[in-house]
Amino acid sequence: MPIPLQSEWHEAEVEMIDRGSGSSPTYMIRVLPEQDGGPRLHRGATTPRRRSPAATRSPRPPAHPVPAVHEQLSQVARHRECLALDGGPGTGKLHTAAAFLRTHFAQQDPHVVDVATLLPDEGPQWFVAATAALESGRPVIVQHLQDLTPLQVNRVKALMRPAESHVPVVVTVDGDSAPAHVSSLISQMATTVALPDLRDMSEHIPGLIDAVLSELDSSEHSTKLSSEAQQLLIRWSWPGNLAELRRTVEQLVRRMPGRVIQIADLPAQIQGARSQRRLSMIETSERETILRALQQFSGNRSKAAEALGIGRTTLYRKMQTHNIEV
Repeated sequence: MPIPLQSEWHEAEVEMIDRGSGSSPTYMIRVLPEQDGGPRLHRGATTPRRRSPAATRSPRPPAHPVPAVHEQLSQVARHRECLALDGGPGTGKLHTAAAFLRTHFAQQDPHVVDVATLLPDEGPQWFVAATAALESGRPVIVQHLQDLTPLQVNRVKALMRPAESHVPVVVTVDGDSAPAHVSSLISQMATTVALPDLRDMSEHIPGLIDAVLSELDSSEHSTKLSSEAQQLLIRWSWPGNLAELRRTVEQLVRRMPGRVIQIADLPAQIQGARSQRRLSMIETSERETILRALQQFSGNRSKAAEALGIGRTTLYRKMQTHNIEV
């Protein structure tokens, strides 16, 4: 047991050697030597307990697979700032928002407001519910902020305003299609972190595939990719970004649980990338321009063709030429 000795506490053995005739028995105290150079306990302290290896928590995974993006998210968390995640369709904005809250705030159940589902003249019920969530210590995610109407700006601004409780608020937005009043709101109230398209982080695709596999059931987690199939997935342009990658991997696992996936098992459009020649700079620029237009209009080919200044038939032909699937 620990006993006070001068200004410190020491471990000691205590043995009663005489009960005595009065009310105070006699004890023999033997101070134990320090072990492994361990620190002595200061007065008022308790004996430190060693954690068993099983009780040690494993480190949380990063909020985003790209180290530079994860570091930006960490900075926002450290300073308790309102976070705006900016990215195109399928870049994983909602997934990253949830991972950000899990990694940096240990929050598993955020309250989510989907602006895209709100009617222009909808009442304040959604705002009241979000405010109540914040007051109870539950974080809030506001997604599809690019669909916010001018009449709804003040309510979202009130949610984003810093509070003494420091309960985190995260908004997601496709900045390329955000109107001026939304861009102004974000610049005033939040710190923006841009999420890259999957084609710009191909070196992280193997890790992303492993992350998707780890989320599946244990019986499906044994599914593997051959090195040839993985290389083809790395070379694919992924017009649907992370959402397309996740859907592709989950589909492959459902069809071939516990097997090693080969090139012949991949979707036809990805297999077609194997025989593609290297594009010229002009062809690469044209292909990327078409992909951006399709992403901006969520795959709507008519709107994409109109924005590009070409007819729909021409767009379809160019999509076939560049092996673009939506």
